[in-house]
Amino acid sequence: MRGFLGDAAIREMRAIKSALDPSWRMAPGVLFENRGQLTI
Repeated sequence: MRGFLGDAAIREMRAIKSALDPSWRMAPGVLFENRGQLTI
């Protein structure tokens, strides 16, 4: 996914996830694991 979207898009996705789910409880490990590592 990083190769397709690029690092900037991944950073934006993490920022949105953090804003909407600050405790990272919704869908843990589905797209990001450990608050930021991309899993796909």
